[in-house]
Amino acid sequence: EYLNSGYILVNVNGTSGKDQFGDWCGYWDFPPCRTVGYALRNHKSINTVLRIAEGEYDLQDEELVLEYDNFALIGTAVPALNPLRNTNNANEVANVVLKNPNFVVKALFVAFEDIRMIGNRTSETPAVTMQGLASALFANIVFRDLVNRKGAAVMSIQEGVIDIRFVNTFINQCTGGAPGGVISVMTTSSPNILLERTVIRDIASDLAPSVILFQAQQGGGLLELSDTDITRCSASKGSGGALMVSGYVNVIMNECVFRNNSGRIAGAMLIEDASSVYLNDVDFLDNSATEEYGAMQIIAETRTANVQVRNGNARRNTAKRGGAFGFSGSAVKLTLSGYTFENNNATLHSSTQVDANTGGGGGGGGGGGNTGGGGSNNAAI
Repeated sequence: EYLNSGYILVNVNGTSGKDQFGDWCGYWDFPPCRTVGYALRNHKSINTVLRIAEGEYDLQDEELVLEYDNFALIGTAVPALNPLRNTNNANEVANVVLKNPNFVVKALFVAFEDIRMIGNRTSETPAVTMQGLASALFANIVFRDLVNRKGAAVMSIQEGVIDIRFVNTFINQCTGGAPGGVISVMTTSSPNILLERTVIRDIASDLAPSVILFQAQQGGGLLELSDTDITRCSASKGSGGALMVSGYVNVIMNECVFRNNSGRIAGAMLIEDASSVYLNDVDFLDNSATEEYGAMQIIAETRTANVQVRNGNARRNTAKRGGAFGFSGSAVKLTLSGYTFENNNATLHSSTQVDANTGGGGGGGGGGGNTGGGGSNNAAI
């Protein structure tokens, strides 16, 4: 039946059919057609690698439940393209296009590689729902034009997930509803989420956050961003324009940029009750909030949060209070070192604002460099 439908089984059993786990694996090559979902539903070996030929495949929002021990869905990629370094070509990183995806993943391990997932209509489900699996890898993936009116547009991470890694990923022009804009993590478990060499751009949402919502309901877990660029992501309501983390989570960011993001409070990100926050060489550029904290707010009211902010730049961020950063609560333990603040603007005068550019005594009752209520000032923190 598969052969008559144009599917070609290229390796079954024998040494040529062994996969990276050392077990039997079915390898399938699909021609461009609209029935890839049929094979995904019906091919149920324990360890499976599905390799898809170049082309477009419309999955038509059909729910595809992937129940395997180990599973990989692999497309074809343009060699040596890194979306962070080649942003003009980022949409071309993968030559396999899955339109209107709706995957539900239940596996010990799953990998998606060298694929574009795009939408051309409004949906009520995320492109990928992760349930009860141990770990997942998304490498050389483009998510574009995905819309979910009822939640995260790209991925919903639910109970039982341990580890998810996004590597060399490009997320563009996706729209999600509450809760979570693009990626939502709402779980009582303690997952580790890593974004490495990832670009997220042009995301809009009514409710914050527009990009990542990470709620560890019983504490624990890790959110790590490395060499990641989040640009032009906005949420008109709520706190944390692009990113919101709550719960006793560890947050680590290295060599990242938040640029031109906006929200009502904390234009780029809000972190609340985290265990630790380590930001190294993270730049906040041209972010804004209609109320407080143009770039970032960190809150710790009851449990100590060790916060280290080192070796980066906050430039041209704007809010009514706290032009760049806000630190709230008696449990914040802050180390600020080697960080540059330049041309940040708090438009509403407050005696508690500190001008981190010049320091020193207050002008008009505020931190050094302030000029009084309602005037222009450079209050950064």
